[in-house]
Amino acid sequence: MAGQPQAGAGTVLGNTAGTGAPASRPVTLPGAETPTHAPSAAAMHAARQALARGHWREAAQHLGALDSDADTAAMAVRALANLDAAAAVYACTEAAARHPLVAGLRYLESLLLLGQGRAADAERAVRQALYLEPTLIVAWLILGRVLRRHGDASGALKAWREAEQLCNALPPDAPVPHADGESASRLAEVARGERSRMEAAQAAGEELS
Repeated sequence: MAGQPQAGAGTVLGNTAGTGAPASRPVTLPGAETPTHAPSAAAMHAARQALARGHWREAAQHLGALDSDADTAAMAVRALANLDAAAAVYACTEAAARHPLVAGLRYLESLLLLGQGRAADAERAVRQALYLEPTLIVAWLILGRVLRRHGDASGALKAWREAEQLCNALPPDAPVPHADGESASRLAEVARGERSRMEAAQAAGEELS
């Protein structure tokens, strides 16, 4: 179905998310800067032209986001996110439906949704990712941030503890899947920091945000 999505988009940098950017603003996802098999320059040009006409599905097809290979689809979604975040959400949702057992696509979907400020939808997507792959560290980190936005302090703390424990079970320098080359020790530090900040906020009687 043609027509560019109208939802606003945010910016996702590594494992962080913000909100409030226009839908056409690029989004950087883990692995987006140096994908192993990036779409060609011709494909990117064709995708830009399709987006200019308001055809997100055509843009997704040019980049390979609807490919039968899940890895190709994931790389294409990342590339599309650099052009139009809202279009990337639509493409990622469709790619995830085509590859229902691939946790990484649901994780990417959750990042994009969280970047648009759609926390409830992001929670749904990240929980689906964790159902498929319970040891997906980056998904636990994102779940913690989503639950913090919902005001669920205990749920957020539990998610970050789980992420930290999973990191600690790996060699310190082991790269964490879907984390753009970040090591287990680095993400353990991230999880610890998130948890410590929330515990400090609770102790000070501050509201969650």
